[in-house]
Amino acid sequence: MGDSFTAREGYSNLIADEYPEGEVMRWGFGGTSTENWLPGGGFLQRKPTVRVASILLGANDAVMDKRPADEVVENLRLISNLMLAFGACRIVVMTPASIENDWPEAKVLLEDYSRAIPNFCNEPNDEIECGPDLFHLLGEGDFLSDGIHPNPQGHAKIAEALLPFLSGVDPTQSPSVPPLFITARIAPADRELIQP
Repeated sequence: MGDSFTAREGYSNLIADEYPEGEVMRWGFGGTSTENWLPGGGFLQRKPTVRVASILLGANDAVMDKRPADEVVENLRLISNLMLAFGACRIVVMTPASIENDWPEAKVLLEDYSRAIPNFCNEPNDEIECGPDLFHLLGEGDFLSDGIHPNPQGHAKIAEALLPFLSGVDPTQSPSVPPLFITARIAPADRELIQP
């Protein structure tokens, strides 16, 4: 699940190139925060069928909502558990990247998230893994001129770091098996979430 990092062409397209026989879905919606992906938030509209789900959320929680880390982690926990209830076998949660803008409060929150999210992922639950730490992975030269969104080099770094988390996923399984990978789903906000 994701925000504009996922909605734009980028790392998921590079991953799809590595899995030509599997289905890689890029589902994202710019401007969304973790709260938007909770039940009733308007974006998880129906039961998705996936084997592995990556979650890249948090940037808008820091930049727009000024949401504290404990709330972001709790939202990610709820989203992860919902995806597992929907049938995902594995959840990979990434930390949001830092920003190259002069927004000190957002930078502090993003750093807080980079410390708190791995604590949540490291809880004894084999189905929820800590994915790449984008806060420390992306740096100078990895962003577009807006200082927020990754450039092609930044997306390449994300894809390279995420690929090892997909090892062991067989993209040649029968069509009755859910798709390989999900990052987020774009859906109208006026429909109700279908509960598992």
